[in-house]
Amino acid sequence: MSKSLLPPAYHIFCDEFGDQGLKRSASEWFIVSAVVISADREHEVPRWVSRINGHRRNPQDAPLHFVALDERMKIWATRFLGKLPLRCFTLISHKANMIGYRNVRAERAGDLREYRDDATSYETKPRRGLRYPNFVLKVLLERVTEWCCWHSKLNYGSPRQASITIAQRGGFYLDPFKSYLEIDRRNSNSRTGTLPGYLSWPVVNLDLISTAPANNVAGLQLADVVSGAFSRAVDEKRFGTCDMRFAMNLKPRLPKKYDQIANFGVTGLPWDLWKANLSPNQEMLFRAVGYGDGKLVRPGPILLVG
Repeated sequence: MSKSLLPPAYHIFCDEFGDQGLKRSASEWFIVSAVVISADREHEVPRWVSRINGHRRNPQDAPLHFVALDERMKIWATRFLGKLPLRCFTLISHKANMIGYRNVRAERAGDLREYRDDATSYETKPRRGLRYPNFVLKVLLERVTEWCCWHSKLNYGSPRQASITIAQRGGFYLDPFKSYLEIDRRNSNSRTGTLPGYLSWPVVNLDLISTAPANNVAGLQLADVVSGAFSRAVDEKRFGTCDMRFAMNLKPRLPKKYDQIANFGVTGLPWDLWKANLSPNQEMLFRAVGYGDGKLVRPGPILLVG
């Protein structure tokens, strides 16, 4: 973990859309997004949010939230955001396919310790509801911090730290999440992790990860717009139809890796997206960001000849 004396060169703001529960819920998908802004532009963020709010019919100094915007404003806000000097990342997780997901090491990091009367011995009890949101947020931050590491090497010649602010939501707890990431750091050093990737630890400092109410932080409100835009593009069950216009307005700000947005600027879970039984309209979104048949089409039976 980096402990640089230099101030953060990037600010990462994370927010989500959809509830985190894996059982019956209003949302079929859980979406978490991040907006990355260079430190030298952070002072501009409140002005950007005010610019969007200024086009609302009755802003009344209300914080910016995607669900509160009418269709005209959703289009305007996402077009405006798609032209700003920032980067947007989104992870779109189909919740039904996460039922039964287990990562034992991560679970241990999230367990509660209930100490006995001697104050030294204890028993561990699972802290329910933490594993799934921690997992998807970690996968998102793997991609975000990789971009920050690459960009800082390009601009500064070496990795520079990023601060991370996560919107306060029910069911998310910062200390267990930091413990979860500490496991990732150790696994990264020893290359013993059970997941396919790690955060780019040269740019990560656990002391620079915090939570805040989205209503109080302009950067979190921009991340809310990103999450909301992709929710409208994929959560057909919740909204009755898929509307890709808002998400596609953000496409210029979605980073690429190996010239592909897929699995970097936009990441779909499960890894084999055909397991989500996507509708034709949902499939269109993933194809628009570069997912191909290998991830979207269920493999056929293997025919043995001879």
